[in-house]
Amino acid sequence: MVRVEQTKQFEKLIKDSIDSERNGRLAGLEQLNARVKDLEEFSETLETQLVANHTRSVLSKAVGNLKHVLASSKETDSPKLLIQYFDEINKVAGSLNSELLNVVLNDLKPLIVNESNHSLLTNAQLLNKWEQLTPELRSASLLPPNAGLLGHLASMVFSKLLLPVKGNKPDGKDIESVIGRIESALTRGDLDVAVEEAANLKGWPRKLADDWVKDGRKRLEVQFLVGVVDSETRIV
Repeated sequence: MVRVEQTKQFEKLIKDSIDSERNGRLAGLEQLNARVKDLEEFSETLETQLVANHTRSVLSKAVGNLKHVLASSKETDSPKLLIQYFDEINKVAGSLNSELLNVVLNDLKPLIVNESNHSLLTNAQLLNKWEQLTPELRSASLLPPNAGLLGHLASMVFSKLLLPVKGNKPDGKDIESVIGRIESALTRGDLDVAVEEAANLKGWPRKLADDWVKDGRKRLEVQFLVGVVDSETRIV
């Protein structure tokens, strides 16, 4: 009877020992599996971040290329179509899933689809074009609304008597004050101020300045949208 009891105790001891060892190993395996899972999640997160950083870097470079071309105005160089730089940006931006970028790029495309760095005038080119336009504006400012041929001839003669003013009349409504303020704004790089001044001209001067205003507004729109893309690229 004693032997039977001892045998049972011995068997129980062995069973407990085996169970304890098995549980210890299983616990170790579970801990190992948990660590492996954590490492896999960390690796996936790191890979996602690396891909996103690379995408932002490529996009930033593409935006920089477009900005560089927009600032280039050497007429001796061959014109560069802006759409090819846009397509490069658009291709990369699609992988970032940014709603703002998509909206801005959709607005930007029609503005530059048919433009080159020669046709989209820089600030310096707009200033030069404005200076070429000012003699006609002086003549037109002397014309009545329904001027005939004699009126045009007379305005050309009398416009020679007008003295150029370099923006020294901040509130002046005369053509010389407006011309002066616009030239000063363009010299400072304040294209938006210059365009607003030109857009507020009246009568014949406004008609003559219409193409210049359109060129200036297009430049401002493109600059603004490219600036938004550039800013969004840094934070997306």
